[in-house]
Amino acid sequence: MRGFPFALIGVLALLLTSIACTHQPKRPPKAPVEQVKKRKSKKQISQSDLAKNSCIQFKDPNSSLPLWLQQQGIVVTRFLKECTTREGYKGYEPDSPWVAMGFPCTGGDGRIEVGGHYFAPKIISMILSTDCSMFPSSLDQVRKAGVNALALKSNSKLMALNPFAVQYWEIPGYDDADVGFTIDLRSVAAKQQLWKQFLEKKPIQVKLFGRENAWIRGYHFFYVDAELINTGVQKFQMRIKKVTPLDSKGVEEIRNRCESLQPRRNCSQVFS
Repeated sequence: MRGFPFALIGVLALLLTSIACTHQPKRPPKAPVEQVKKRKSKKQISQSDLAKNSCIQFKDPNSSLPLWLQQQGIVVTRFLKECTTREGYKGYEPDSPWVAMGFPCTGGDGRIEVGGHYFAPKIISMILSTDCSMFPSSLDQVRKAGVNALALKSNSKLMALNPFAVQYWEIPGYDDADVGFTIDLRSVAAKQQLWKQFLEKKPIQVKLFGRENAWIRGYHFFYVDAELINTGVQKFQMRIKKVTPLDSKGVEEIRNRCESLQPRRNCSQVFS
């Protein structure tokens, strides 16, 4: 009987050990390596889809840069963050920095030089230099106009506003055409008819060809359909009707017209 308490103590110890073992918390099973990889890939796909969903498609599915915004009077020449939509269309990101091109003498008066008598001139020169005021004139005005028209975020930056540089021009229906940014009325018909109409406040129709005035590679060659409006004595402003980027075939056609002029002009420098 003396050994009974010790035996009882041993039995109680075994019971307590068994209870402790049965109440240990179970650890969750580890996920297989393949499941972990699948979860990561799903996360990556959703991020990619999100980026594509945020891509703003050009309004016209067939359009691309450069983009003529007629109501705003500017051309968007570059987006620094271009993208492709889920449907495969080209577009731009909402916060993309961008670059625009404006047109000289649309926001202020250009200068007219008359050789000879004002009402019977020997030559009339209308100067479309890149320092002539543009409309819109300030970077902030252009940025706001572009943000609204392109559905960009308010924090998107307009990196530059470059002027259009006229390099070759023609007057429809007349023989007057030349390289450079000065529109010269030289022919008898232009001086007698166009100049008279201009003094009567009727605009002169012009075809302008040139590039964005920026030191970049791959810049486009544009055809600008415009008219010159009388705003005062020896003053004019330009109104833009349409802007069209030309492909290589279009540029070659204009170059051939330039090279057919007599006397010969330095067309190779313009179309190189």
